[in-house]
Amino acid sequence: LVEPTDGIHVDPHLPHYYKPTLKVIVRHNKIATGRKLATDIMNLLAVTTEEVYPATAERGRVHLKVFHPKALPIQFPSMVGNFTEWAINFRTAFTMKPE
Repeated sequence: LVEPTDGIHVDPHLPHYYKPTLKVIVRHNKIATGRKLATDIMNLLAVTTEEVYPATAERGRVHLKVFHPKALPIQFPSMVGNFTEWAINFRTAFTMKPE
């Protein structure tokens, strides 16, 4: 899971509410297997109903409102070894309140 390179933006009028695009990168050395893995991950991570996660030592309570793919996985050659990569961009909206 990769955060935006310019960080997760904050809005002073909506404290603790965030709407970043998060990226998942999938790598595989076989194109057909990697494509299926990327599609499976895209479907597995999509949230269809709101989810709430209790606070942990690392972060506050999370109320996940939106987490779904913006598009199908984007395939491109990787610079690492003989792998192909797929990027899946997710539209998100969540609150994270410090405890």
